[in-house]
Amino acid sequence: MAETDKAGRKSAYDLLFDEFNKYGLGSLVSDIKNYLIDNAFDPKEFSVQLQNTKAYQNRFSANKDRIAKGLTALSPAEYIALEDQYQNIMRNYGLPESYWKQTVDPVTGVTSQQGFTQLIANDVDNIELEDRIMTAQQRVINANPEVLKALKEFYPEIKNGEILAYVLDPKNARDEIKRKVTSAEIGGAQLGAGLGATFAGAEALAKAGITGKQYQQAAPTIAGAALRGGQLASIYGEDPYTQQTAEQLVLNVPGSTDALKKTQKISGLEQATFGKKTGISSSALSRDRAGAY
Repeated sequence: MAETDKAGRKSAYDLLFDEFNKYGLGSLVSDIKNYLIDNAFDPKEFSVQLQNTKAYQNRFSANKDRIAKGLTALSPAEYIALEDQYQNIMRNYGLPESYWKQTVDPVTGVTSQQGFTQLIANDVDNIELEDRIMTAQQRVINANPEVLKALKEFYPEIKNGEILAYVLDPKNARDEIKRKVTSAEIGGAQLGAGLGATFAGAEALAKAGITGKQYQQAAPTIAGAALRGGQLASIYGEDPYTQQTAEQLVLNVPGSTDALKKTQKISGLEQATFGKKTGISSSALSRDRAGAY
């Protein structure tokens, strides 16, 4: 009877080994072959015994963090499938090999990639990963150089402009990344138009729902309004007419009502003096401020 039981355990072991060997992880099972076969374990317990080994837990280490966060642990098949998706996405987007290549333990022959572990532990799926990479590549790396310049100036914690590493770190929330990139796009559009770019100003516009593309389209009007408005305010002794005032007027963001009043006042003063419309009214006030951009 003992030999029959042992033969049954050997058969169960072979099935378990074949399953893991499909993923290149046969060594996880083979290392405990004798332990499984020679002990009186029910073959149904083999999978549980394997999961209790240090080698298994190291290979699928993200599961421990997932459980601690109230997430479901992934099966080996799910875990490896997600790693494959990560790798394919990173390779397709041309990321350096250091981002996706897995290392092989020379002793156990087991593969691992620490970056993947962090992504899995934080429940980042393939769709979110691709979105993060696209945000970095299309909106910063491959955009006008002014965007990257603004990003580095506004957010010095993104060391040396290493935007890829920043967006791939799951500790950085995707919404937070997008907010920072939008602010950088606005700052880049400001710099490209010869306007002033400040962290506070760009973030306020991003918070108001302005995108980098919208600002870029509006930039010539903003620049013209700020220049002419500043000239007229100086001539008539009015409060300074700033770039922020022009932005509020043209982009119809918070403060636009006061900006409109200020613009109308200096426009009226010029018209009263020269009997014609002011340059600022023809450039800025004639635009559909609520939806032109």
